[in-house]
Amino acid sequence: MVEIKFKKKKLITSTVLCLAFMIFLVYATIYASNSYKPISIFLLLVAIHILYFHNIKALKLYYKGYFGIKLNEIGITNNTQETNIFIPFEEIVEFRNGYYRSQNQIYIVTVHPQKYNEIKRSTYLQYLNKLGMLFRSKPDLLWIDVNLLDITEKELLSLLRLKLNKLKDQ
Repeated sequence: MVEIKFKKKKLITSTVLCLAFMIFLVYATIYASNSYKPISIFLLLVAIHILYFHNIKALKLYYKGYFGIKLNEIGITNNTQETNIFIPFEEIVEFRNGYYRSQNQIYIVTVHPQKYNEIKRSTYLQYLNKLGMLFRSKPDLLWIDVNLLDITEKELLSLLRLKLNKLKDQ
């Protein structure tokens, strides 16, 4: 079994940057002309979502001693997205690196990817997922956010591919 922890320094840095951006947006909303206020408010709501569902959630998991990614003989547990998910290796076709949410991440190619759009989430996250499906072709839960982990993208991709190939060869 392989457990890859969250990287504390990355989590704190991203939280501080998000808070600084939110402070700037509050200032911009208060002092901007009326034409900029709707944009500032929208960006502030996006920043609040990112702060809570990405940064604070990952920090909570980190301080509780949880892992970001867990690999065992059965499958992979991904705690880097808004909803934690387990994906059995028998459903995984391959791992690819890709570009999602303005950063390089690893995509888990599965036999039935649409199944992961139907996973039960909170009402808020269900609504956001349905809205997000209008703008993306791949389920968000199948992405691994390497930027939160204590491993590089290249190392993790090699590890995932090695583990998958070993299991397929058996």
